[in-house]
Amino acid sequence: MNTSKYELVIKDYRAIKEADITIEGITVLAGPNGAGKTTLARWFGYMVNSSNKYEYFCRNEAITEVESMLYEISRLSMALKLRDQITESMRKDCNAELRSVGPDAYKEKFMEIVNFIMHSITKENLSPQGDDFLKNHMKQRFNISGGEDTDGQEMFSKYIDEIEKNYDNILSEMHDKIDKRSFDKFKEIIRRHYPVGQFPNDISFCEDDNKLFDNGNLGVLLNLKEAVFLDTLEDELIDAEKEKYEISEKNEAIVSKIREIVNGDFTIEKEVFPISSMSRLFYTQNTKNGKLKIPLFEAAAGIAPMANTYKLLVSGKLTGESLLIIDEPELCLHPQWIVEYAKILIGINKDMGAKILISTHNPDMVAALQTIARKEGVLNTMRFYVATRCDDEMRYVYEDLGQEIGKIFDSFNIALSRIEEYGIESEDDE
Repeated sequence: MNTSKYELVIKDYRAIKEADITIEGITVLAGPNGAGKTTLARWFGYMVNSSNKYEYFCRNEAITEVESMLYEISRLSMALKLRDQITESMRKDCNAELRSVGPDAYKEKFMEIVNFIMHSITKENLSPQGDDFLKNHMKQRFNISGGEDTDGQEMFSKYIDEIEKNYDNILSEMHDKIDKRSFDKFKEIIRRHYPVGQFPNDISFCEDDNKLFDNGNLGVLLNLKEAVFLDTLEDELIDAEKEKYEISEKNEAIVSKIREIVNGDFTIEKEVFPISSMSRLFYTQNTKNGKLKIPLFEAAAGIAPMANTYKLLVSGKLTGESLLIIDEPELCLHPQWIVEYAKILIGINKDMGAKILISTHNPDMVAALQTIARKEGVLNTMRFYVATRCDDEMRYVYEDLGQEIGKIFDSFNIALSRIEEYGIESEDDE
């Protein structure tokens, strides 16, 4: 069970004037549209996933550079019309192997491919035009030149030496980045892989009292392995389906509850509709006349959050070392289902130990989470925050309400007051 606390502090960023948000169990963010709730949720995800996948991203960058060299070599072999070419299908197989074993283990195979091309570049295989093309290409593309009597094969031999040096440099830079774990590289990773635009100037993240980054260095998270965004799951869930996973008794209890709520089940089938990965997710509803199976994208909109949560549980994607991030889970849910979904979320936190971050506009969701958490004995680890607009600007400060929700309901009641005002205006007009 993960008992750690996670704290994100952001100041003067977009709509956020100041936010100091802690997640210990379930944390709920409330406030008007445009107050920065989604921004905070995303930055929790960026912090968790980018720090935990820091090494993966560094290795992936190196792999991409090696793939670029493979592409260059394959294109060259085809341009020269060699008898032994690196075809497109062969290159894809090479890329797959590279990603499977990693750039360190792949170097020997890479050099075998380069030498394979080298041995194909002979006077018998190269026409005079091909020899001239190769010499010009080596000079223009790689700044490799030779004397008047130097043929293309000799120049390509020099190219091989340069390629091996480049490969070694790629590996050296990769290991240097991994060993240093610098904050600058961490920021670069976030900018490159997520749609963040500007990185916050004033941001901090802690696991318990341990800062994730300090003095230019990036630390590690010990108890939180992944942040999962509920609304972007389809491709990941289908990938996860390929792996064997034995569902636990605790997960099975929650899964059974979801089946009961939707009166059916969810499955992933072979691709039938070439529309998107969503077309492979199916909802099978129990009816009086038997089972009705329909693609999930054709089902009622309220089924989607139930389906995604269900597949998270049965695929093993959600664990006690996960942070589940849900943006407005009440969308498209009937009030009764809002309460039922709140029960599911409380169960995921209590029984599995997963952390949950929710942003919401719905009073039923807020009240249900508080009431059920109190009944289940987990209210002490729940936190509610409300965004309040600064008087002099369109920016918001997030107030920590602890386990109380009164101020959140006060903000909801503003809408009721405005409805009453419209009613009074209508009567005056008459």
